[in-house]
Amino acid sequence: MKKHKSIIIGLIIAAISFVLMYTGIRFINNTEVITENIAYYALFSLILGGISAVFHFYKLKYALIFFIAGIAIGYFEMFRRFMDNLDGWGDLAGILSLFMFVTAGLFAGIIVQTVHHFLKSIRKKE
Repeated sequence: MKKHKSIIIGLIIAAISFVLMYTGIRFINNTEVITENIAYYALFSLILGGISAVFHFYKLKYALIFFIAGIAIGYFEMFRRFMDNLDGWGDLAGILSLFMFVTAGLFAGIIVQTVHHFLKSIRKKE
């Protein structure tokens, strides 16, 4: 059952990520040529969902929380950059801010989870 729950969580995050990416690029950024890049959006969303599923499967609670927070902040910043109208640079700035926050959430989650693991092992020894 745990494996199925992890897969479901990964698929939900992948689906939400894909919808947010598609909505942001198609409607907020007003990009008409979206069909040629749709496979990349799906791949990116599946990667995010896969990482989330792995964190959930191995019970890495803090890593999952920080990673999902990085995804949420990244999409918020992407939408904000798309609406800023930066003379053609808004789409690039939006996508880069999404990637930066997702990466920052991933690394922050891994670091916090590692620190938690070491603190937990030190407490067991005492």
